[in-house]
Amino acid sequence: MKLTVRDVTFAALFAALVAAGAYLTIPLPYLPLTLQTFFVMTAGLLLGAKRGMLALGVYILLGLTGLPVFAGGRGGIASVVMPSFGYLLGMLAAAGVMGRLAARRDAGFWRLLATALVGTAVIYLVGLPYMYGVYRWYLGQDKPLSWVLYYGFATSILPDLVKCVLAAALCARLKRVLPAA
Repeated sequence: MKLTVRDVTFAALFAALVAAGAYLTIPLPYLPLTLQTFFVMTAGLLLGAKRGMLALGVYILLGLTGLPVFAGGRGGIASVVMPSFGYLLGMLAAAGVMGRLAARRDAGFWRLLATALVGTAVIYLVGLPYMYGVYRWYLGQDKPLSWVLYYGFATSILPDLVKCVLAAALCARLKRVLPAA
């Protein structure tokens, strides 16, 4: 994959935005609400698959090297065994999926909203099983699936749906005024 200066610049900008979003948080038990997913959505919807995944990859690598860029000011390789780490992997995949689905320059609000909803589903489809697995096999806590669905999904789906609407509205507007990538 050949990267341009523009690719690297956008990836760095969105990696920084996702990191900032990790600090804009509402603490809840087990899984905090953050603005990370909003910036993940905008990265995927605006940057496309390659640059969106690059931005999230840079963000995750920065966190794994020890920079405190994850929610709660966490960072380091030990983050891999945190129950919420699967959501970060889901964000990486979601940026790619959303980037592919939103690739059309003329994508309007409704297409971008549907794309953001698909991206959100990808985040949950990766994050929930990872959370369950960490609790069960690493932490030795036999949490029932209903517990994981409540704390890993039900408590955060409504705010995530609002973020989908806001990201789609913002990106629909920005796609009309920004020059083509």
